[in-house]
Amino acid sequence: MSGAAVSQMMAVISCAPYMQPIFDQLFSATGAQLLVRPASMLLKQPTETCNFLTLSARASTLGQVLLGYIDKRTSVAVLNPSRKAAPVFNSELVEGFVTIGQSVNLGGPRHHSSAS
Repeated sequence: MSGAAVSQMMAVISCAPYMQPIFDQLFSATGAQLLVRPASMLLKQPTETCNFLTLSARASTLGQVLLGYIDKRTSVAVLNPSRKAAPVFNSELVEGFVTIGQSVNLGGPRHHSSAS
């Protein structure tokens, strides 16, 4: 983590001490993780078009909080999109979804560490 990020985090904690448990969880070895998930995690069919609110509810059932998406055309992460109720999210426009939550296997490849 960069010095600037640590400074900003410390400034937030000094101004809003109630935020410290959130940072503790985010930066602990067993806390929540910021992840980019494949679009298929939340879109049930390749041709399905949904709004952000519906996708947020689906993410919630998986123990994830939906923060945004990766635009397939630009490869840019869009966090907290403004058009939450408009049905604009489909597999042609979305490369993946940005979520925060506990790391769980949602059908993707598994990574194992082996002890020697």
